[in-house]
Amino acid sequence: MSPRAVMSPAMGATRGKLLRRLQYLWIGEAANVIVQPGVVVVLQRTLGQPVGLAGWYGLGLTVWIVCQGAIYWRRKARALRRDSRLEPATLRLFSVFKALNWALLGGLPLVLCSRVAAGVAVFASPLDGLVAYAYGLLALGEQINYYYLQLAYDNRADLAWLWLHRRLKEPALARDLRLDERDHAR
Repeated sequence: MSPRAVMSPAMGATRGKLLRRLQYLWIGEAANVIVQPGVVVVLQRTLGQPVGLAGWYGLGLTVWIVCQGAIYWRRKARALRRDSRLEPATLRLFSVFKALNWALLGGLPLVLCSRVAAGVAVFASPLDGLVAYAYGLLALGEQINYYYLQLAYDNRADLAWLWLHRRLKEPALARDLRLDERDHAR
């Protein structure tokens, strides 16, 4: 029997709210994929300071991981509309992303160290340094937020859960990956 067949009208209202929430999340993340580079370009032009390799690398990491979030929330919404779970291939892809992200995050210090070893300026400008560190840390935060511990609490239900349990939640993506691994271990 499909989940829809046993849903009460109240559950349908909850399902509709969840679909709207998932749409809000994927659109918000997708917008950030465009907005964040735009912010850096505007800062670069306004301040007259170049953003070099380190800054663009940090920004690229953030955009890469936020793009994963947009894809996840969109696919999660599609699965809910179809009364199904995320496809195993999608979950395998996110497992690869989870590991790959750590390798890419480790690349930022390597970029900085290689510039020191080459005897060239580590940053093209103060703005480059700020962008590199800020977006590098944001990328790290996004990695943790999606794959390990939920760091973002932007609605009453999440805040109530946090207050009640006094600990950080397991992120939805991490839970989906854990359940998929459990299902394949059987």
